[in-house]
Amino acid sequence: MAQVAHVEIELPKRLSSGTIAQVLEPMITKDHEPRYKRIRLDMTKVIFVEPVGVTSLSNAIEWLKQNGCSVGLVVSAGDSANRAQRWLDEAKFFEHYMHEPLDQDVQCRSSLLPLSRVTSEEFVDWKENKFNPWIANQLRVKPNRVAGFTFFLDEIVRNIQDHSGYNLACVCGQYYPSKRQISIAISDFGVGIPTTVNEYLDSPLTDYNALKKAMEKGFSVKTTPRNRGFGLSTLVSDVVHTHKGSLAVVSGRGRIFIGLSGKESVIAGQTTEYPYPGTLFDIVINAHHFKLSEPDEIEEELWLS
Repeated sequence: MAQVAHVEIELPKRLSSGTIAQVLEPMITKDHEPRYKRIRLDMTKVIFVEPVGVTSLSNAIEWLKQNGCSVGLVVSAGDSANRAQRWLDEAKFFEHYMHEPLDQDVQCRSSLLPLSRVTSEEFVDWKENKFNPWIANQLRVKPNRVAGFTFFLDEIVRNIQDHSGYNLACVCGQYYPSKRQISIAISDFGVGIPTTVNEYLDSPLTDYNALKKAMEKGFSVKTTPRNRGFGLSTLVSDVVHTHKGSLAVVSGRGRIFIGLSGKESVIAGQTTEYPYPGTLFDIVINAHHFKLSEPDEIEEELWLS
């Protein structure tokens, strides 16, 4: 780790799936080591944010702090702050990392699931009291109607707890009414799926092929009693086939995307130049494929202003 007073890193204009490496590479080496002891992130040029962008950035900050680094933020001041910065304020990003929101009167829009840092011990409470009510509100149904939908989250958190060696996940979500799509991003900075998969194989695979292997039906690295051995193919079945959505996973030097073409699943991916230090799940759900309640069945308290 470089022993300098501090380094200031200008974040790109877009915090999205396409700029993850651009965000992380100045902070973390390819050998999974912090580049500097003190870092200031200049966020003044950011004009667009997706859940996957803020989730990976948040987990990077958490990882750097756990590895002895201090991280500060540089933000735009006053009423001229851009819409992206307002979105981050509503998502509680600044509240997490500057200990208070930029705007003391900020209100989170109902379509946004604020950024949360969740340990495996906190997961059940977070899911029941934050995630389920939020997604039920987007679909205009009672919270008990989404219990089956959240099964895929159980599998992700279970894998983080059992295999990543890093008991913290960062989560953020957004509902896009015009598209009727729900976007959910979950990230950890553990050892990564390819490392875990290759520990159980006689012949190591590339990171991309290890991700493909992890998604195969019947493949699991079941190691603890709470891990039921369903494997990540559960995600593919639940997200892609049941809810007609898509799933992108980035881990190590592998990136895989699974979606539908007609009734058949399509797998695409690549080997990336910069390794993602951990695992990132980027999930998109098509809300059209949920059965909605009739208006008189909707609980009044679900309608948020």
